[in-house]
Amino acid sequence: MILGTVIEWSRTLPLWQQDAVRRLYSCAKLSASDFDDIYALLRQEHGIPDVKLRVAETLSGEISESRTPDGARVRLTAVKDLKNVNALAEEQVLPIQQAGITAIYGHNGSGKSGYSRVLKRACRARDQSERILPNAQLASLSNSPAEAVFELLVNGATEDIKWVDGTVASDLLAHVSIFDAHCAKAYLNTEDEFSYLPYGLDILEELARACTRLKGMLEDD
Repeated sequence: MILGTVIEWSRTLPLWQQDAVRRLYSCAKLSASDFDDIYALLRQEHGIPDVKLRVAETLSGEISESRTPDGARVRLTAVKDLKNVNALAEEQVLPIQQAGITAIYGHNGSGKSGYSRVLKRACRARDQSERILPNAQLASLSNSPAEAVFELLVNGATEDIKWVDGTVASDLLAHVSIFDAHCAKAYLNTEDEFSYLPYGLDILEELARACTRLKGMLEDD
């Protein structure tokens, strides 16, 4: 997959570029403060001290498309036993059909987004900006992490995977691709045609633009 290839390639880059890739992984655009940090890291790498003593951060090792044996076939068959996820009822099962499309619908506030946030967090979706909050009416759970059990079909055998927010999810869940409007880049091109940049390639595009801007900052200095 493209994203996995980009991530592995990024680990061969200088630390300041790895820090830029980490930022672009979670946010499609770099802010002015991001450029200030990356510029300082770039200068540090060439022997110019940073008065703020900033340190490059790289993508964590758990971010990958999959580390299960090649050829493993993993399917999500249900999400169940959610705890501390908004006001979603506990001990419920959301089944996922193995053929065709499973449509989940309901009124605003019925819980659709709650399930989506759990899936995104546990299955390592690229966008991790949406927090999973507990039921506001139950103060006793305010500090308890979200939990869920994912029922998977792994090479034909059923397996339950428990997930707790804030812990490293099972590598099996990395086989489940979660996509929404926050996870990719779609835009109108110069001919006003709708275009889609494949998942992961937008990081390369924005990194190239960032390097051009950083070059200008160096020239200004």
